Amino acid sequence: MFVPYYAPHISEDERSERRRYIRAIVPLNTTTFAKVGVIDGAHSRQLFNLCCSQSLEGVVLKRKDSLYHVGKRSDTWLKVVNYAFTEVWITGLTQNGDWLLEFGDGTPAGICELAPPLAWKTVYRNFEGRSQPIKVRVKHRSLTKGGYLRTPAFINFINSPYPSTDSL
Repeated sequence: MFVPYYAPHISEDERSERRRYIRAIVPLNTTTFAKVGVIDGAHSRQLFNLCCSQSLEGVVLKRKDSLYHVGKRSDTWLKVVNYAFTEVWITGLTQNGDWLLEFGDGTPAGICELAPPLAWKTVYRNFEGRSQPIKVRVKHRSLTKGGYLRTPAFINFINSPYPSTDSL
Protein backbone atom coordinates (compact mmCIF):
# COMPACT_ATOMS: atom_id res chain seq x y z
CA MET A 1 0.00 0.00 0.00
CA PHE A 2 1.46 3.35 -1.01
CA VAL A 3 0.75 6.17 1.42
CA PRO A 4 1.92 9.63 0.33
CA TYR A 5 4.81 11.12 2.30
CA TYR A 6 2.60 13.92 3.58
CA ALA A 7 0.17 11.49 5.22
CA PRO A 8 -0.08 11.49 8.99
CA HIS A 9 1.57 8.58 10.81
CA ILE A 10 -1.35 6.13 11.03
CA SER A 11 0.38 2.84 11.86
CA GLU A 12 -0.39 3.17 15.56
CA ASP A 13 -4.08 3.94 15.01
CA GLU A 14 -6.69 1.21 15.35
CA ARG A 15 -7.56 -0.73 12.22
CA SER A 16 -10.92 1.00 11.74
CA GLU A 17 -9.22 4.42 11.79
CA ARG A 18 -6.52 3.27 9.34
CA ARG A 19 -9.18 1.91 6.98
CA ARG A 20 -11.20 5.14 7.20
CA TYR A 21 -8.13 7.19 6.28
CA ILE A 22 -7.18 4.92 3.38
CA ARG A 23 -10.76 4.96 2.03
CA ALA A 24 -10.57 8.76 1.96
CA ILE A 25 -7.32 8.96 -0.05
CA VAL A 26 -7.43 5.86 -2.28
CA PRO A 27 -9.64 5.95 -5.37
CA LEU A 28 -12.34 3.40 -6.06
CA ASN A 29 -11.32 -0.05 -7.23
CA THR A 30 -9.86 -0.13 -10.72
CA THR A 31 -8.73 -2.87 -13.09
CA THR A 32 -5.24 -2.76 -11.55
CA PHE A 33 -5.97 -1.94 -7.90
CA ALA A 34 -8.58 -3.21 -5.46
CA LYS A 35 -9.01 -2.56 -1.77
CA VAL A 36 -9.45 -5.65 0.37
CA GLY A 37 -12.86 -5.99 1.92
CA VAL A 38 -13.63 -6.90 5.50
CA ILE A 39 -15.26 -10.20 6.36
CA ASP A 40 -16.69 -10.79 9.82
CA GLY A 41 -14.86 -13.48 11.80
CA ALA A 42 -17.94 -15.68 11.88
CA HIS A 43 -17.47 -16.26 8.14
CA SER A 44 -13.69 -16.72 8.09
CA ARG A 45 -13.84 -20.50 7.57
CA GLN A 46 -16.16 -20.04 4.59
CA LEU A 47 -13.82 -17.41 3.14
CA PHE A 48 -10.82 -19.71 3.54
CA ASN A 49 -12.70 -22.58 1.88
CA LEU A 50 -13.59 -20.27 -1.01
CA CYS A 51 -9.90 -19.29 -1.35
CA CYS A 52 -8.95 -22.98 -1.40
CA SER A 53 -11.55 -23.77 -4.08
CA GLN A 54 -10.04 -21.05 -6.28
CA SER A 55 -6.42 -22.17 -5.57
CA LEU A 56 -5.59 -18.88 -3.86
CA GLU A 57 -2.69 -18.73 -1.39
CA GLY A 58 -4.76 -18.17 1.76
CA VAL A 59 -6.10 -15.48 4.07
CA VAL A 60 -4.87 -13.17 6.80
CA LEU A 61 -6.87 -13.02 10.03
CA LYS A 62 -6.67 -9.81 12.03
CA ARG A 63 -8.18 -8.76 15.30
CA LYS A 64 -10.48 -5.77 14.90
CA ASP A 65 -8.66 -3.85 17.63
CA SER A 66 -5.17 -4.73 16.34
CA LEU A 67 -2.45 -2.17 15.78
CA TYR A 68 -0.06 -2.24 12.83
CA HIS A 69 3.51 -2.85 13.94
CA VAL A 70 5.94 -1.65 11.27
CA GLY A 71 8.54 -4.32 10.44
CA LYS A 72 7.36 -6.75 13.15
CA ARG A 73 5.29 -9.90 13.26
CA SER A 74 2.29 -9.85 15.53
CA ASP A 75 0.14 -12.59 17.01
CA THR A 76 -2.91 -10.42 16.30
CA TRP A 77 -2.39 -10.93 12.53
CA LEU A 78 -2.36 -14.60 11.47
CA LYS A 79 -1.61 -15.92 7.99
CA VAL A 80 -3.57 -19.08 7.11
CA VAL A 81 -1.93 -20.73 4.10
CA ASN A 82 -3.70 -22.99 1.61
CA TYR A 83 -1.03 -25.66 1.25
CA ALA A 84 -1.03 -28.18 -1.59
CA PHE A 85 0.26 -31.70 -0.95
CA THR A 86 2.27 -33.60 -3.56
CA GLU A 87 4.10 -36.91 -3.74
CA VAL A 88 7.62 -36.54 -5.16
CA TRP A 89 10.89 -38.45 -5.27
CA ILE A 90 14.11 -37.49 -3.51
CA THR A 91 16.72 -38.31 -6.15
CA GLY A 92 19.85 -36.84 -4.63
CA LEU A 93 21.43 -34.23 -2.41
CA THR A 94 22.87 -30.80 -3.11
CA GLN A 95 26.36 -29.91 -1.89
CA ASN A 96 24.90 -28.46 1.33
CA GLY A 97 22.64 -31.47 1.94
CA ASP A 98 19.29 -30.18 0.66
CA TRP A 99 17.12 -32.70 -1.17
CA LEU A 100 16.79 -32.74 -4.96
CA LEU A 101 13.14 -33.47 -5.80
CA GLU A 102 11.53 -34.91 -8.92
CA PHE A 103 7.91 -35.42 -9.93
CA GLY A 104 6.77 -38.94 -10.82
CA ASP A 105 7.33 -38.25 -14.53
CA GLY A 106 11.02 -37.47 -13.90
CA THR A 107 10.84 -33.68 -14.27
CA PRO A 108 12.63 -31.64 -11.59
CA ALA A 109 10.35 -30.49 -8.74
CA GLY A 110 12.84 -28.27 -6.90
CA ILE A 111 14.83 -28.46 -3.68
CA CYS A 112 13.51 -29.29 -0.21
CA GLU A 113 15.17 -27.44 2.66
CA LEU A 114 12.50 -28.02 5.34
CA ALA A 115 12.41 -31.34 7.19
CA PRO A 116 12.85 -32.62 10.76
CA PRO A 117 16.35 -33.78 11.78
CA LEU A 118 15.57 -37.51 11.75
CA ALA A 119 14.24 -37.26 8.18
CA TRP A 120 17.45 -35.45 7.13
CA LYS A 121 19.55 -38.17 8.74
CA THR A 122 17.50 -40.94 7.12
CA VAL A 123 17.79 -39.43 3.64
CA TYR A 124 21.49 -38.66 4.06
CA ARG A 125 22.20 -42.27 5.10
CA ASN A 126 20.26 -43.53 2.09
CA PHE A 127 22.37 -41.52 -0.34
CA GLU A 128 25.63 -42.09 1.55
CA GLY A 129 26.07 -45.67 0.35
CA ARG A 130 23.72 -45.93 -2.61
CA SER A 131 21.44 -43.66 -4.55
CA GLN A 132 18.00 -45.24 -4.29
CA PRO A 133 15.26 -42.60 -4.85
CA ILE A 134 12.89 -42.14 -1.90
CA LYS A 135 9.21 -41.32 -2.36
CA VAL A 136 7.92 -38.63 0.02
CA ARG A 137 4.92 -36.38 0.52
CA VAL A 138 5.61 -32.66 0.78
CA LYS A 139 3.44 -29.63 1.38
CA HIS A 140 4.03 -26.51 -0.69
CA ARG A 141 2.38 -23.19 -1.51
CA SER A 142 2.04 -23.52 -5.29
CA LEU A 143 4.24 -23.95 -8.34
CA THR A 144 6.73 -21.34 -9.52
CA LYS A 145 6.64 -20.02 -13.08
CA GLY A 146 9.37 -22.56 -13.84
CA GLY A 147 7.17 -25.44 -12.61
CA TYR A 148 9.01 -26.07 -9.33
CA LEU A 149 7.34 -26.54 -5.94
CA ARG A 150 7.27 -23.28 -3.98
CA THR A 151 8.71 -23.78 -0.46
CA PRO A 152 8.32 -27.58 -0.25
CA ALA A 153 8.37 -29.01 3.28
CA PHE A 154 8.66 -32.71 4.14
CA ILE A 155 5.51 -34.40 5.52
CA ASN A 156 6.28 -38.13 5.46
CA PHE A 157 7.92 -41.04 3.65
CA ILE A 158 5.64 -43.06 1.34
CA ASN A 159 5.74 -46.85 0.96
CA SER A 160 9.21 -47.14 2.40
CA PRO A 161 10.96 -48.86 5.29
CA TYR A 162 11.76 -45.42 6.74
CA PRO A 163 10.10 -44.01 9.86
CA SER A 164 6.66 -42.43 9.53
CA THR A 165 5.93 -38.81 10.35
CA ASP A 166 4.67 -39.83 13.80
CA SER A 167 8.12 -40.95 14.87
CA LEU A 168 9.99 -37.92 13.50
